[in-house]
Amino acid sequence: MQKNEIIKYIKSDFGESFNEQLLESCVVDLIDPCNVIVYDSHSDSYTFGHFRYQEHLASEEISSNREVDILELLFDDWWRGLYAYMLKKMIFVL
Repeated sequence: MQKNEIIKYIKSDFGESFNEQLLESCVVDLIDPCNVIVYDSHSDSYTFGHFRYQEHLASEEISSNREVDILELLFDDWWRGLYAYMLKKMIFVL
């Protein structure tokens, strides 16, 4: 998304609870210094970059949603790596 689109989207969800300046500041902070949202010059837009946040959310879904067919996902390299990440995370919790 473009930066102004991100801000507009966040305002539509949280604008009634938080002031506009705070929400814009949060978006800026997610870009720099946090680097959660990164600029992709190829698409001229902002993304989560290297899927790290999406990987985290997907691993949470796999580990908590019993309806996910893990065996079907394991045939795909990306999902197999994600499942390994989730297992490693679970081992550290134990």
